Amino acid sequence: MKVIDSIFGVWSGGGFLLLPLALISALIFAWFFRSYFSLRPFIRDAEQLSVSLETCGGLPDRIRERLMKKDSWIVETYAGCLNASLESKPLMVRMEEIENGCLQAQSRDLVLLAAFTAAAPLMGLLGTVVGMIATFQATASVDGDTGQQIADGISSALITTQFGLVIALPGVVGIAHLQKRIRDLETYLSQCRFLIVGGLGSERRFNRK
Repeated sequence: MKVIDSIFGVWSGGGFLLLPLALISALIFAWFFRSYFSLRPFIRDAEQLSVSLETCGGLPDRIRERLMKKDSWIVETYAGCLNASLESKPLMVRMEEIENGCLQAQSRDLVLLAAFTAAAPLMGLLGTVVGMIATFQATASVDGDTGQQIADGISSALITTQFGLVIALPGVVGIAHLQKRIRDLETYLSQCRFLIVGGLGSERRFNRK
């Protein structure tokens, strides 16, 4: 009961802004896990294809045979590039466009996560301003318990600032982790492109009618 009373005391001391701070915290964690689990299959498929292409030894027939096993999104995509023989763009360019589109789609989730993370300390700063205003009003007031009013204002200012900073920390760590995962995906996609184009020969071979 003492722990619950302590938590309730801190919550009530922080003022009404702790409610939106709690909502921002929930959004940060929810969006991080959504982005993480959305990105994981892309990385897994790209890594598996990269490893399997390396085992082909650069042999065109074995590479084509591997790409015909459409067991993941990336294999189907690259196989579609090979089959689009009437395309005017070179194979390398088509593959780069597909990879850039994939990376951009995964990076868009970071924008919203960064917005939530930035909102947390700003909301805490707003709580600081509100608390200081209440403190100054209590200082100028001659009615009621001035000391208690000043203490409440300072408490609200400090608690909301602290909560805002604490909430933002997991978001910063999450953004850094997702950025690393996206770089890993970019590396695997580049390896796949290099192995496919290098093994199947020059671009001119795949652009002739």
